[in-house]
Amino acid sequence: WRIQTTPLASFQGRILRKLICDVVKLKRVAVFAINSLFGTKTLADFQSSGSACPVKVESVSVVESGQTDYSNALAIAKAAETRMFLIIFDDPVMAGRLLEQGYNMGLFRVGTAILGTEEISNHLTWDSMINKKNIPRIMKGYLGVHYSPFISMSSSPQGVTFVEMFNALKSTRWKGVNGSILCDESALDDSGDFFLYSERSSGNVICGGIDFSFFNATGENMYPFAVHVYDAVYTTAYALHDELYTQKKKTLSSSSLYNTIIKNTDFNGASGIVKFTAGNTYYPYDNRGNRENGHEYLIINFNEALYHSTTNGSGGMGYPGSICPVNGTLLDIEEVVKILPRILKYVKLSY
Repeated sequence: WRIQTTPLASFQGRILRKLICDVVKLKRVAVFAINSLFGTKTLADFQSSGSACPVKVESVSVVESGQTDYSNALAIAKAAETRMFLIIFDDPVMAGRLLEQGYNMGLFRVGTAILGTEEISNHLTWDSMINKKNIPRIMKGYLGVHYSPFISMSSSPQGVTFVEMFNALKSTRWKGVNGSILCDESALDDSGDFFLYSERSSGNVICGGIDFSFFNATGENMYPFAVHVYDAVYTTAYALHDELYTQKKKTLSSSSLYNTIIKNTDFNGASGIVKFTAGNTYYPYDNRGNRENGHEYLIINFNEALYHSTTNGSGGMGYPGSICPVNGTLLDIEEVVKILPRILKYVKLSY
């Protein structure tokens, strides 16, 4: 049994479809998917979330993990004669080789849109390419997604409250006048141990405290999953309250609590709406206990200016200009293309 407040990696299949429908607005796509649990589940999520978003999948090319020659897969995609390509890989080296070989075949050129999973939307993808001069040409038009729980933390009342409470905690570690690390030697953490301790293996004195002044007011530089720990605790607390005070149970069991969490727990958490699925209709235990709403993702795109301005092109991914709804309607593809090179505001996709 499992309850998970964070989205599964495969959940981005739904987000990528939403990206196509809400932003790219092309109707035909050729898909490349790795033959793994990640590839299979992400592709299934992409295909199963299409009732409100008609996108025709012209071809699906499945490749094996570690494969280096993609000529057959690329030939299938090229025959589909579409301008949009979706790469469902979790290996950026494989993605880089696929993109470079596709470019050499004349597939990924100006006028095409390339969408990729979060796992390949980073510099490791183009680091694996042989001809470095072609990287800006190959990556032009690339869009990816990035899971970003800090959006809710900085915008929702629950998220703002969480960040304020977190930042108001007393620091148990801080910098001294000369820059040295000082530690609260008198306090005990929740396990009864001191924050200042001696590492068993090396004997080095280490401070396990936290300097809460380090985190900014939006929570953007906080470890992204800290907010999920907070929501997980509230998930359990709400379920316990329901069992003890609403259902008035005298004894509790793990199975009963699990079912209560799935059926009766629904609240606005610091990371967004928290609600859990009971499973699919035909496969009741598939996705059971997963959270399938309240997730926020950022759109990221390859930015040539960033690529050239950072060491070895490591910072080539950026956030495009705002393409959130304007006057109640989304910008069309021509307007999107105009603002993609800008890095002024965050662009989010909510699910």
